[in-house]
Amino acid sequence: MVHKALPRHIGFIPDGNRRWAQSRGMPREAGYAFGIRPGLELFELCDRQGIQEVSVYGFTQDSTRRATVQTESFRAACDAFAPGGAEP
Repeated sequence: MVHKALPRHIGFIPDGNRRWAQSRGMPREAGYAFGIRPGLELFELCDRQGIQEVSVYGFTQDSTRRATVQTESFRAACDAFAPGGAEP
């Protein structure tokens, strides 16, 4: 299917990383690092398609109520996702 018009802006919310890790026998906080690559691939796909703006909604109030190890792992993943960030 060919689209004649693409949106100028797309926002996405990474979700399910904790459940993904838990379903694979890993601690919940391990899932955040595994979500970085798919997020970057989505970002690059948007760029190739000519999407002018992309927003990633990551850290919410709910995130601050999680166990400290999860919050720290999530922050590290957000830093790694941002341009120039270091991998967790």
